[in-house]
Amino acid sequence: MDQNLYWNISGNDYNFNDRSFEKWQRSGHDTNSFIADPNFKDPMVFDFNFKNKKTIKRIDFKPFKYKKAGVTGSKKWKEKAILPDNITQEFDRIVEINIIKTK
Repeated sequence: MDQNLYWNISGNDYNFNDRSFEKWQRSGHDTNSFIADPNFKDPMVFDFNFKNKKTIKRIDFKPFKYKKAGVTGSKKWKEKAILPDNITQEFDRIVEINIIKTK
């Protein structure tokens, strides 16, 4: 995994498996990634369009209509994409742990 843009509104440092971002990169991970404000228009109201594209160009990100993203196709196909509750609950639990680590 590489060419990522990391950002959190708290401004606190990230925790990369108990390492700083710099140590994480020195270990060979995310060597072409960086931490910066992505310049979303208004993320607090879920407007993730970009004010400008300068930052995202550094990772070759191609903007897309995120409100149209997701599984498309037949009802049966869409149902296959629904994760079981235990998986979504575990995901939420891990996210919460990582959020606490950044506070």
